Amino acid sequence: MKKYVKGVIYCGVGCIAVAVCVWGFLFYGPAFLIQDTAISGLLIGSRTFSNTITVTGDTTIIGRLIVSPGTVVRFEERDDQQSGSEVLPDGYNDADPTRLKSYTTIHSHLFILGKVDARGTADAPIVFTSANDAPQLADWEAIYFWGDYSIFDHSVIEYSRNGMNPLGNQPHSVAQNSIFRHNFWSGPSLSSSSMQLYDNDISDAGHEGVDVQDGSPVIKRNTIHDVHAGIVVVAGKATIEDNIITDTGDGIAVGAHATVFDRNNTIQLAPEDSTQEWRYGSFRYRMYGIKGEESFF
Repeated sequence: MKKYVKGVIYCGVGCIAVAVCVWGFLFYGPAFLIQDTAISGLLIGSRTFSNTITVTGDTTIIGRLIVSPGTVVRFEERDDQQSGSEVLPDGYNDADPTRLKSYTTIHSHLFILGKVDARGTADAPIVFTSANDAPQLADWEAIYFWGDYSIFDHSVIEYSRNGMNPLGNQPHSVAQNSIFRHNFWSGPSLSSSSMQLYDNDISDAGHEGVDVQDGSPVIKRNTIHDVHAGIVVVAGKATIEDNIITDTGDGIAVGAHATVFDRNNTIQLAPEDSTQEWRYGSFRYRMYGIKGEESFF
């Protein structure tokens, strides 16, 4: 009996050791270089993107992602994995076809289980964009990532549905010196994270420039313009300082369950007769929206 118990203990310890080694290899081991290639499906182990990467379907990286300066990640307007899920109606997006599974099944996303290190430079920015010759809003879905200490620096995220989308708390993740533009929902959708946004240019979004669902994010020194609403905070505790928000239907919208530290923000709304709108097919959001679409709360 004692030998049996010892055997079980040794087996358990061995399994734990193997699991720790596998986990360490996936998230802290070498990041395999891929460049000038198409990707789709499941990639096991960390990756480094370089030159041009073309995403042809939903791609999941079980590990971390490093993106070299000057890399262009192009999303084709399709999903060869044919997988998708639905976003629940929220009173604003109810009629929006891009929240439906029928949209996500034919549009691609990039999901990283670990952290993202996307540090471009002023001379060699990293670009996440549509592969279409004539790109449109919502040509691709989003970049989702779980890993805290992620960074987007001198990056451009454009022509997606909801751009950069952290998952989990992530208080040490940062997006800075970057451009978020031509995204149908929001450029950086912070979800329920506590991510930090510094010195970004955010524009041309049919929902809001920055979306906060919960958490304690810090949003400072950003320029936000030509969007339906500048910053929307549904819940949580957001610090919003020194931002310039112009040509929007609303400046900073705060939900009943949110607390906002609001200081030194400059807000200039769009003219009341603004006809600016954002389209996906025959569906549209307007700067001053259709009844039932103009209010978040």
